[in-house]
Amino acid sequence: MAASTATGDNGMSRLTTIPLEVLLQITSNLTTPEYGNLRRTCKRIEETLFTSFSREFFTKKQFMITEFSLQALVDISKSRLSSSLNHVIFGLERPSMRQDHILPPVSASQPENHVRSNRFRQECVGHMSLLYANQDVEMLAKAFSNLCNLETIGIRDWNSRTRNRDYPYNVWNSYGVRTFQEETGRPLDLPRRFPHGPTGLLDQAEYLSRVFLSLLRSLVSTTMPSTYHIMSTPSSNQCLEIFARSFST
Repeated sequence: MAASTATGDNGMSRLTTIPLEVLLQITSNLTTPEYGNLRRTCKRIEETLFTSFSREFFTKKQFMITEFSLQALVDISKSRLSSSLNHVIFGLERPSMRQDHILPPVSASQPENHVRSNRFRQECVGHMSLLYANQDVEMLAKAFSNLCNLETIGIRDWNSRTRNRDYPYNVWNSYGVRTFQEETGRPLDLPRRFPHGPTGLLDQAEYLSRVFLSLLRSLVSTTMPSTYHIMSTPSSNQCLEIFARSFST
């Protein structure tokens, strides 16, 4: 009885016979995980929804300067989703050992916390190696060379809540933020509203400068996008001003 309800006379799932306009109306009321589960029900559904899916989730995408996040960008640039991506944003989140000092010490009775702590330190060291070896520039150049429709590159020091699906419960984070937090149990370091003195302000400005120059260097051998944005909150504009002065000289 259940089989006859789920399928039509020719054995095809009735879901695949729904007009595209109706199917899109249905998906608009689903959460992101529910939408993903629907796309995985069968190949025909996935193909039918691919255009709308790629337009919603892969026209504009945010990453951060970590190996895990940049590798995702490279992988996307080599996939069938690459033609959809025309706006790439880079958040200023980063692993930082400073986060290790503001959190309570790891309890010896909780060995899983030691694993997370070690993973956190590994991520911090890996991030420094990525920058010092200029691996970020190589990965960015590889990705940009494959993104034939790339129009805009942005730098952002805040997380947006403008995403319609799942609003207002989801924040637009850089790719890899949730994975980092789950694996390390620690937050990533974000530009502070009130940096700890001149040293903290200079550190934020230096990192912004490093990200900006990495993006420029990676674009030398590729086609420059038509637009380049630096987006920041008003409270951190002083970091951008320091960077702008150093870059102009």
